[in-house]
Amino acid sequence: RTHAQRLSIEHPGKGKLTGPDTMSAPDWNSWAKRTPGFSGADLAGLVNEAAMAAAREGALGVGERHLQAAYSKSLIGLPSGRHKSSAEMNLTALHEAGHAVVNEAMRKSLGAEGLSGFRTVEHVSIVPAGGTGGVTQFSQPEEAERMPESRRVLLAELAVSMGGRAAEELLTGKGGATMGARSDIDQATRMAYEMVAVGGLSEAIGPRSLDVVKPSEDLMRQVDDEVNQLLSKALGAAREALAQNR
Repeated sequence: RTHAQRLSIEHPGKGKLTGPDTMSAPDWNSWAKRTPGFSGADLAGLVNEAAMAAAREGALGVGERHLQAAYSKSLIGLPSGRHKSSAEMNLTALHEAGHAVVNEAMRKSLGAEGLSGFRTVEHVSIVPAGGTGGVTQFSQPEEAERMPESRRVLLAELAVSMGGRAAEELLTGKGGATMGARSDIDQATRMAYEMVAVGGLSEAIGPRSLDVVKPSEDLMRQVDDEVNQLLSKALGAAREALAQNR
């Protein structure tokens, strides 16, 4: 948490960054959790961008929304300005809500098993920006409270990745799902492959890494089969979580 230099940010020189008219003052402890990999220069850039957003509004200080806008800009880019149809907006909202609901369902399920420290939903946007139509941002717990990347935890993360697709299916049926989940599926497929092929978490080929051997066709077939099983299981878990939390 100390990396955020909370006191220095709140009291830069003789001035004060957070003004009296801000609707929601920044929660610096929360931002410390959301920016664990940020350098001092990254944090300075984030605060400067938030200050410029506040200045454009004519605000007397930086509020939570200004920091969020600056963070989203650094993460996914500027709003594209593209205007979606109401049908697209509804589908995007449903998609991002799917990620959020499944994440909280997985966090609750893991907690019931005595596994605390799963990430939480921090922000959801359906405004097109960068190459995305919407985004769900997560906050990681303190380093001392984070979960090890066990098979159980990674399966929960796979289910969250599939939450958008599962939510689309609720609205459109299985045959009406769109390519809106393409990046989610890319991410989930890479994670499932790493679990099986290099992470030693495979139930089919055991604790081995294909990075250091030349796999046979039969071995690669087993890997492909298990990756497919993991992705299907994740989508099933996402569907179940949504069905229980409609």
